[in-house]
Amino acid sequence: MPKAYEFTEAEYALAVQLAEKQGTHEEIAAYIGMSPNAFVGCLKKRGYEGWNDFRSTHAPKGKMSLRMKQYDVAMSGNVAMLGKLGEQYLDQAQRSVQEIHTYDEQRSPREIARVLINIITQGNEQKALTG
Repeated sequence: MPKAYEFTEAEYALAVQLAEKQGTHEEIAAYIGMSPNAFVGCLKKRGYEGWNDFRSTHAPKGKMSLRMKQYDVAMSGNVAMLGKLGEQYLDQAQRSVQEIHTYDEQRSPREIARVLINIITQGNEQKALTG
């Protein structure tokens, strides 16, 4: 019977990195050069229950990194990103960003960002009062 394959340290580090970047187990296995079943077997030898356990351990770091980058882009004055984050996390409609943008074309992105932050803050205060 052939010996079961185990990750090298470099392969394991690569698997973690790719999981953080939201790769699927099929994609990661193919990238490393093994079958999906062999990949899951290697995960189990590392102490994971399987793919879901591995993914739930490492994927959130990648999602957090992406959110942090989006936040940084938004706070640098990117109105589109402010609108997107407002939609995703604050239940705001994109319409608000468009209204502000057309309201005063003379404002800088940073000034528009400040206006949006005020709207977001007011919206959260209203939700707290009515929620």
